[in-house]
Amino acid sequence: MRRMVLVVFCVVTMLCSAGCMDKILAWNEDTTTDLLGRKADLVATLAEIDAVADLKSDDGKYKGFMVIAKRPGLEIPAQERLIKRVYEELYFDDAKGDVLVTLVENTNFSHEAKREIMVGLNNIESEEEKIRVLDAVQFRRIGVNAAMGERMGGAEE
Repeated sequence: MRRMVLVVFCVVTMLCSAGCMDKILAWNEDTTTDLLGRKADLVATLAEIDAVADLKSDDGKYKGFMVIAKRPGLEIPAQERLIKRVYEELYFDDAKGDVLVTLVENTNFSHEAKREIMVGLNNIESEEEKIRVLDAVQFRRIGVNAAMGERMGGAEE
């Protein structure tokens, strides 16, 4: 009797383990997420931003940041990291302004990115560049509101 219970227990354990192993093997085949559940393309973009920030040349950083800021489908964490690194790593205010305005014009520009820009705006010393960045953010907001007003059949006043 004991032997029979032991055999049944072993069979049930093996069947349950096989189901779990199937899930584990399927998880390992999923190459779109890392161990923390982040998308692989996001992880790669964050690494790219950091690699660009580590360049010695300000011109190289500027060009690299511009390419990333123009990228379609740029995710929110990447936008936030890009803004922080632009403020930290670019020396010239006009270069900072160019990258930030380009990001604002990106179709995926987010409220979180807007907040990061506003919080760090004092990292730009030039009043003209601050105004240019603010204008870009405000124009984008006005454009969205105007489009909503047109859709609803009324003009925004």
